[in-house]
Order: sequence, then structure tokens, then C-alpha cells
Amino acid sequence: MSETSEPAPGTHITDEKGVTMVYVPAGKFLMGSTQPQVDEAFEQAKKEHISAEKNLFTEEMPQHEQVIQHPFWLDLTPVTNESYARFVAEGGYRTRELWTPGGWKWVQDNKKDGAKNSDGFTDPQQPRVGVTWFESYAYSCWRDGRLPTEAEWEWAARGPENRTYPWGNAFVSDYVVWRETSGGATAIVGDGIRSKGASWIGALDMSGNVWEWCSSLYKSYPYKESDGRESDEDANNPRVLRGGSWFYFTFAARAAFRFWRYPVVEYNDRGFRCARSS
Repeated sequence: MSETSEPAPGTHITDEKGVTMVYVPAGKFLMGSTQPQVDEAFEQAKKEHISAEKNLFTEEMPQHEQVIQHPFWLDLTPVTNESYARFVAEGGYRTRELWTPGGWKWVQDNKKDGAKNSDGFTDPQQPRVGVTWFESYAYSCWRDGRLPTEAEWEWAARGPENRTYPWGNAFVSDYVVWRETSGGATAIVGDGIRSKGASWIGALDMSGNVWEWCSSLYKSYPYKESDGRESDEDANNPRVLRGGSWFYFTFAARAAFRFWRYPVVEYNDRGFRCARSS
């Protein structure tokens, strides 16, 4: 391949830490949802979860054109226990340079030397859960990468066709690890596993299995990268999570669905995947 040729969408590489990544080209799409789409999602949510609130969905509006100006690489799957263990073993929690100032303070204050473990979630090929946004950020730096922005995540999940789910516009239960199929835990991930649920660039498990931390602060739409939401200095306000999880319902598996939690939250349905600028 010449230096000037661009990889095809979904091209695989293996990075220096042995993790497979896929190529995501630049492009544009409609980020978020229209009012009718929000209404439809809310009606579905009420069928699944009696206490669902419409404000869970109105934050997807207004739908707006989003231009992804630069191509990037994205992990094929969520980060696994095996890979995260290598980060820990290679001194991740002792290397100040990997952490944001707020994250390093959190490590020191809590005497952290690893992520929170949960019974039933420790298989080497299960997604690493129980990680805070701070830990996800530090691991990504260890990989010479970063967390994807909220816009990049949605672009990688939806693509130029603006799919409702990564694979298409109709929910298919067998394609997703969600509340009714999970058996109460995450499922192992890897190349060729649940491949029918892949996104347009071949990324796996972008719906279900684990919520995925994004770099972005949770702010109202339209998404603007330059408005401060991509600052890594804010240690207190909520960050975006995307994709749904093994514990959640179908409405959360929609590629436009937005969720948030504070950066210190460490639950057994929260994970992440890394991005790297091309």
C-alpha cells in the first residue's frame, strides 16, 4: 500500500499492544434523532420499562449534520480483561503521564492499583467492566490512543446510511447481548463473534454487552467539538456512554441513544474501546 492510498473502510490492523482495530473513514451523517424517531423510541421504552421517561430520548435532538473530518482507527471490540491486565502489569496505575490530573488524584486518593472486579465478569475475553472514565482514558493513552468522541462513536455505529442499529434498522435479538439474552453477564468478544451485528465498518458489539465511555462531556446537541465538551481537564461533570449493555433494554441498543455517568462511576456493565487518529 502506498503512503497516499487510503485503507478501505473496515480494514484491520493489529496495534503494538496486540489489539485489533478497524479503519473508519472521514464522512458525514445525521447525528441524533428527529421528533418522530424520539416518539417511536419512547413508545418502545414504555413497553419494556414502565418507568421510562421521555427526557431519556429528547437529548438526542435536534438531529443535525455532523462531519467527521478526519479518519481514525477504532477497536474491533470492547477492551478485554486480558488486554487491561497487561496495562495493569506494565505499570498503568503507577505511570502519572497516562492520567488526567483529576484521574491521577482519584488513583492516589483511593490507592487504586487496578479496576474493580465482579464475579462472573473475569474471563480473559470478556469485556473489561468496572472501569471509570479516568481508567478508560489512561488505558487508551497506554495504547498510544484515546477514547472516541461521541460523534466518532455514533459515526462508527451508524455510518452514512444513518442506521438505527449498527447492522440495520430493525432490532434483531440474536445480534446483541442484552437483558433478555445475556444470562446476567457480559459475553466474550472477538473477531467473528456476533459478526451479524457488526456495524458498517465491521466494529463488533457496538450495541449491547457493555456501555462504552466516550471522551465527550455530556452536553446538549448539536454536538460541537470546539465548545469545550472534549476537554480532558474536567474531573467532575458527566461523560457520555454509548451502546447499551447486557443489563439494558432494546431502546438503549439504538445507535443514537445517549447515556451519561460521572467519571468515577464503576459498574459491571460499563466498558470502553479505544480510538486512534489515522
